Amino acid sequence: MNAVTHFDFKSSSVRIAYDENGEPLFCLADVCKVLNISRSSDLLQIQRGCVKNETPKRHGALDPIGVHKISVSTNGGKQELIFINEPNLYRVIFRSNKPEAINFQNWVFAEVLPSIRKTGSYSARQTAYEELNRLCMQAKT
Repeated sequence: MNAVTHFDFKSSSVRIAYDENGEPLFCLADVCKVLNISRSSDLLQIQRGCVKNETPKRHGALDPIGVHKISVSTNGGKQELIFINEPNLYRVIFRSNKPEAINFQNWVFAEVLPSIRKTGSYSARQTAYEELNRLCMQAKT
């Protein structure tokens, strides 16, 4: 895995690592902070009932294949943090009722999915992360 980088979102930073295929992994604690989810540990307890290659048992449960422990240097020294893959990132967002998550959900449901249904693809003028940031800033005004 590569070094951890940061994605600035609102007034917070989300740490991002990359798996062996170059796919992004997102720090679960940071994602929960951005979405105002107070207990990221609840998300992990839900997925513990699953085994690898098994469908998550509950709605919104994290897929264990997409959950990784990564050693990260922090102000307190090296710590093992939980990082999640992109599908699990969306599971967290779609599970949340927070305004930040609802805005992102509305964008996916109203723009992205209808475009895929109608044309077979979605051609974004911005990345999903930039769109999420734009929608959250809109919600603040």
